[in-house]
Amino acid sequence: MLVEHLAGLCELRGAWVLDVSPPSHYRRWFRERGAHYISIDLGERPSMARMDLTRMAFPDQCFDLIICSHVLEHVPAYEDALSEMKRTIKERGVVIVDIPFSRRPHSIRLPRPDHQGHFHDFGLDVIDRLRDSGFAVEVNNYSAELAADNPSNQFFVLIKSD
Repeated sequence: MLVEHLAGLCELRGAWVLDVSPPSHYRRWFRERGAHYISIDLGERPSMARMDLTRMAFPDQCFDLIICSHVLEHVPAYEDALSEMKRTIKERGVVIVDIPFSRRPHSIRLPRPDHQGHFHDFGLDVIDRLRDSGFAVEVNNYSAELAADNPSNQFFVLIKSD
């Protein structure tokens, strides 16, 4: 579970957390740890607010942590979503991105959403695409038991860089 990896990444007590397209149990998990938790979704998942990730109605630099798990591949203009996350994350804040990608060298923009609603089929250049949005990117692994370069074992920690 992604949240199990957060303990070493940021202090949760008192933190303002934005969760995009959240699993239902995350709200309780964050509140139990003293975080101010807000969730948004534009689709069908239960969330605290209906909101487009590419045009968020939050002030600049208001979040300590943003979680965006399995969302960007569903956003036609994912670059705008990254820009909005960069705008709303505080200095030294952390953005967690979990995004499916393959070992293919280059990402593909699909002409229409696939059967899973994906507009993008990301390849190994996903790291460069995240960096191009103005973040420093760290690659993390879910499990030491899986291959470190296995895309299904990786998630990204983005730190705002100027």
